[in-house]
Amino acid sequence: MQRDGKKRALYFANAGHPHPLILRIMQQRVESIEENGFLIGAFDNVSYRDMQISLEPGDAILAYTDGLFDKEACESCNHWNAEKDIFTRSLPLLADSPSAYIQTIIQNFRSAKADNFNDDVAVMLIKTKPD
Repeated sequence: MQRDGKKRALYFANAGHPHPLILRIMQQRVESIEENGFLIGAFDNVSYRDMQISLEPGDAILAYTDGLFDKEACESCNHWNAEKDIFTRSLPLLADSPSAYIQTIIQNFRSAKADNFNDDVAVMLIKTKPD
């Protein structure tokens, strides 16, 4: 992440599935980073595109494994709008407690999956400081 005055930019290359999310705290909006590359280590001679996104104060990047919403195990997690709703409705927690935000989304996906929450789950949140 790079900061130039009040501007914040994240430079990255994306590899794999699922797409990371941009959590726009001021707009209470979730955006998916759709640009994607092959899984790291799955193929030889693969190149990845360097990308940049602008971030506002308080915005966050959320990366997670597909165990969070395994489509076969989650009846209500079968399309982006249902998943996006789970990420979006908890956004007010993010400003004060990133850990509460992560715990809440995991619990919401766990509830949606009932007894089928068996895959490994990893979640990483990178949050910019508010001004």
